[in-house]
Amino acid sequence: MAIDFKALLRAERAKARAGYGCAAGMAPAEAPASLATAVPEPASCSFRLSAGSSRARLHVVDGAPPTVQHVRDWVSVAEEAAMLQAVADGSAGRWTPLRGRRLQNFGGVPHPAPEGMVQEPMPGWVASVLEELVAAGVFPADAPPNHVLLNEYEPGQGIAPHRDGPLYAPTVAILSLGSACAFDFVRNDTERGLLASLLLPPRGLLVFTGAAYHQHLHTVPAVAVDNSRPGRIRLDLAEEGQQPPHEMGGAAGSGALPPPPPRGRRVSLTVRRVLCIAGAPSGAPGRAAAIDRPAPAAAPPYLACETGTRQLGSHPIDEA
Repeated sequence: MAIDFKALLRAERAKARAGYGCAAGMAPAEAPASLATAVPEPASCSFRLSAGSSRARLHVVDGAPPTVQHVRDWVSVAEEAAMLQAVADGSAGRWTPLRGRRLQNFGGVPHPAPEGMVQEPMPGWVASVLEELVAAGVFPADAPPNHVLLNEYEPGQGIAPHRDGPLYAPTVAILSLGSACAFDFVRNDTERGLLASLLLPPRGLLVFTGAAYHQHLHTVPAVAVDNSRPGRIRLDLAEEGQQPPHEMGGAAGSGALPPPPPRGRRVSLTVRRVLCIAGAPSGAPGRAAAIDRPAPAAAPPYLACETGTRQLGSHPIDEA
């Protein structure tokens, strides 16, 4: 039976506006986390990533498409635990079940022109992740991220090959929490030929743009165990300042790498910037501002939401 994505999106928007759990202390999608405290929230949801922390730097992944970068331990074990607790305490009524996973939507529901995304508040802990991504140079300060999909995968779950499409600026950052898992880039053709298979570790940050965003597909294989496979890039074994090792397919004890860790419950934050924002300067009259605060002196480069049709990629709710 086909999934009614429009109904799911309507339900997700209603939940976000009504406010659940951490939503009581949410901040506007692009507001500083310090603006998130008008109403008491669960103690775990008041967690913020430490501003100005010395975070490990991204490295280009050898063997992957050239616009793919990764860094191990972008957040600490303590930060990971605090974020997973915030997810647990702030999730009542927010999950949207899908085939193979469930998700939460933060920042608004992306729509193409002419409607655009009506910006909605984010939990402060999520906003702090966005701020740290800007501080790390992943997104520019004058065009910060404004949208997050929080995905939960149990062992055996995954997502089919897809592209994220033109609703977003062509940069995506994925923060993995809780468990390692395989993440593959494949060709966008009928054969789905493998370009690179990565083993993403918990607490690691994956960033890709360029051809990896526009041309290739990406997927989380729906398997309970990530068995060793020749050529897999073991980001979980990467040493600081060195390229990660690749699996060669040898037998255990013959110089082969240790087997991948077993899959557990994985939570990921997929962070992007939605281009078409309802109420953003676009020359379209009659649009209410998405959030009640003055526009910055240098308005961020949103896509003008002029009337017209646009070819979409994957549906916003069907992305990793």
